[in-house]
Order: sequence, then C-alpha cells, then structure tokens
Amino acid sequence: MRKLIIMVCLLLFIPILTACGDNRADAEITEGNDVSNLLEQSGFGEDIPLEPLIFNTPEVESEANISPVGHDFYLPISDEQLSTIFPVLDITDYEWNRSNAYYSIDGTLAEVSARIHLSNDMAHWLEVQVGFGQAPMTLHEYLFSDSVVFQYSDVHGVLVRVLMIDEGWSDPQFSFDASFVIDDIYYRIRFRDSKESGQNRMTEIVNGLILNGSEGFVVLENPVIPYIRSEAITLDEAHLDMDFGAFVPVFIPDEFNFQNGHRNVREYASENSLYLEWQMSYDESYLYDIYTHWIDERTTDTPVYPFNEIFWLDNRLGWHISTVREHDLERLISADEFRINEFIEPWHQPIFLAEELTLDILRWHEEISINLPQGADWDENEEMENVFLPVETSWIQLHILFGDVLLRVHTGQGNIPPEAIWAMLEDLLE
Repeated sequence: MRKLIIMVCLLLFIPILTACGDNRADAEITEGNDVSNLLEQSGFGEDIPLEPLIFNTPEVESEANISPVGHDFYLPISDEQLSTIFPVLDITDYEWNRSNAYYSIDGTLAEVSARIHLSNDMAHWLEVQVGFGQAPMTLHEYLFSDSVVFQYSDVHGVLVRVLMIDEGWSDPQFSFDASFVIDDIYYRIRFRDSKESGQNRMTEIVNGLILNGSEGFVVLENPVIPYIRSEAITLDEAHLDMDFGAFVPVFIPDEFNFQNGHRNVREYASENSLYLEWQMSYDESYLYDIYTHWIDERTTDTPVYPFNEIFWLDNRLGWHISTVREHDLERLISADEFRINEFIEPWHQPIFLAEELTLDILRWHEEISINLPQGADWDENEEMENVFLPVETSWIQLHILFGDVLLRVHTGQGNIPPEAIWAMLEDLLE
C-alpha cells in the first residue's frame, strides 16, 4: 500500500545481494523454454540462450522521487552507437531515442542512460541505465518494508534482482525493474508492460545484456570535451562580462543588497548565462503591525515566537541573463497584443521586446498572494489561524528580449514593488 511520496536528495540503487531467507518477497518464476517460444512467436529481438528470472512482487510501502547527482557533461548517443552498446535492444522500429552518455570533466565515461520509445508497443518506453564504478542516477524508486527479502535470479552466473510491481490503476498494469552488477558496472532496466509481455521482454533483455558483455562501450570513450564554465562572479565582474555586461543594471536602489552571482557556460547544452541576485530589506514596521494584530486576534494563549525569530518574507530579486534559444521565441508577444488580449495572465510567462516594455506591463505582472509564516508551535488540536500569520505578499516574473539576449526578472514571495524593478531596467531599455 502506498502511503506517501517523499523527496530524497541522494542516490538509491541496488540493495546488497542477500541470500534468500524465510521472509521472502512474493515471486513468480518464468521458465526459459516457455519464454523462448513466446519470443519466437512475438518476433521481439534475436534468439539468445535464455535463463529464467524470478519476478519479485512485493507490496510497495511508499515511493521516492530522487534528485539526480549530475555529472560534468553529457553527449547524445546515436542510433548506431546504441546498437553497438546494446545489441539486444530492438531499435529498428521506434519513435524516438533520447539516450545520453555522461562524463567527468576529464572525459571519463561515468554513466550511460538509454531511453527509447517503442512504436506500437504497450511498453511505450524502455530505459537501460549503466553506471561505471557507482550506481547510476535515478529519478524514481519504490520503497518496501524492511522485512522484505528479495529472491535473486542466477543468470549466467550473475545475481539479478527483478521486480514486477502491480500498478493496479493503469494500462499497461505492471512496472518492471531489474538490476545487477558485473565487474563494478551497475545495470538497471525499467519499463512498463502487461504481465506476460513484460516478463518475456525482461527475460530477453537481462540475458542479452549479460551475454553481450561491456565491450561495446568503447565507442563512447575519448569524447570531444566541450567548454564548461561554472563559477561565482562579483557584481563588478558581471559589469565587465564580455557577453552580458551590458545587461547588468547600473542603477540599483539603496534598499537592494547584492547577494551572489554565477557565470555558467555549458557548450554541450548550448547554454550561456549569468545569474545575479539581490535581497531587499523588508518593511519591519509593517510586519510588526501584522504581528501584534495577529496576537490580539488569537483565540488561544499558547506561546508565540518572538518577532525576530519568525521567518518572514523572501524578498529576493533574481536577474537571469542568457542567450536566447529558438523555443523561447514561441512565447514572444507584442505589447499591443498584450494590451488587447487582457486574458494573457502573468503566469503564462510571455516574452516582451525590450523596446516595447512599459512600467504598466511590469505592474500588470505583479501577482498578489498570501504568505503564511509560522508564528507559534504547531499542535494538531490548534486552529491554523493561531499558528500562522497571514501576510499579503507579491511576486513578479517577466521575460525581456534584447536582440539575441533574454533577461528573466523574477522575485521571491516578498514585497518588491514594480517601480523598484523598473528603476533598474530603465537604463537598459534606452
């Protein structure tokens, strides 16, 4: 039973290959001869010597969304390379191939992620991930009870853990997941499919990957290393930047304090950007009035936090400058169109030409919301209005096009007025 979705900022992968205990996960065993006959009938892939798999079917306790740990750069994998690396995968009939090789800054191959969309196939997508010396990054994991002991399949001398998770609510119904390690190379295969078809597919792929070995990865070695730059930058350095210095504001209101800047170039992803951030002091008297009024209106005498210990407003101003990309231009609209079609809401994030931007347009993009900083300890029997202070806040997000340079201006959930942002933009718009 799935109880919760949790966010985890680390890599999870293959559990320790334990011996089978008395408290095993439910499992199904697919016989090799039967699978071979079915594969021959279906025409999926080439004939290979098959050994059967044990499909564990444990109950899911919860699911985790995993934040990937990025490598220094990646390069796309072509169809020809993919066929050399994974000959067991049938990519003769597919809709798209979104496969990448991930590298360390010195060009060392760290990971391969092959993701293809199969044409006219219930599985729809198929993903094979390979990590060299460490488990590959992953975006999703199933989590199970600590008491579950998985049964492992012995496939040509390699221990393989295979899961078949019953989704129950979807079609195709099952998620298939297999993982194993060979000589410090970590493999993981994932897809969704119907029960019988998925068992056949997984049996063939696992057998094929193990029998084919790792020699094919040589085609990904010695890549052309792209130019990469990622470093902190001061405001003075930003003004002198060859690409974006002309788009750094000259006039900055006194109430803004510069926080940090970052210069980023990723040649392999056609990314070239400069990020600057300021913090605006909040109106302390305004917040103190809200604080004292809230205390007077509370219907409980439970202790409240001191005013200076409350996490108040996020009064950040972000200034993100980058080279424009073709897909960005799809959101380009004229100021005249904006004025006529008032249904264009600020959160649609349109892009305005610099020469057409006005203070009125900036004001129109100010969104009002309610921020609820916590002012007292939470108790399940306590009313929310006795714990959280209602503070009216605003945020602004706007894109401005200067020729081939795109400026994204955005604020946090604070109280930065449009007029203050306009004062920083005026010199750039002249």
